Amino acid sequence: MYCKHCGYQLPEDSNFCPNCGKITEEVKQEEVKKEVKKEEEKIEIINCAPVDDLAQQEKDELGGKILKFAILGMAFGVFLPVLGFIFTLIAKAKIRSYIKLFGETEGRASVGKGLSIAGLIISIFFFVIWSIYAIAIVAIIMSQISDFMVM
Repeated sequence: MYCKHCGYQLPEDSNFCPNCGKITEEVKQEEVKKEVKKEEEKIEIINCAPVDDLAQQEKDELGGKILKFAILGMAFGVFLPVLGFIFTLIAKAKIRSYIKLFGETEGRASVGKGLSIAGLIISIFFFVIWSIYAIAIVAIIMSQISDFMVM
């Protein structure tokens, strides 16, 4: 093999010309091939492995949000039924999003789905109870006021 720059005969596995000091084309091509291969490996790693991890992470995150809103719906459903109802509806909306994105619910999303149904029932039940209680209190107060006015 001969140097392409000065024509000096090169030893078989030389990386540069001992006469002019230039790097041989084969070495340059090998270095370029190594760089291209490294870049392809990086692209492969970026495109394949993390996508599955990101999808699972997004799935877990949405499932956690569903569970949180369902628990809030149940907790507030007892004392502030309107707020509990709102939290339950938010959980239901997130469940619909989860099903559109990932199919059937599983894990925390599945638990949240059950708790959101329970939260909805609790909110409606306590809304009725608190309404009856409020009407009874108003009726008692009105009867006391009317008795006071008559005297």
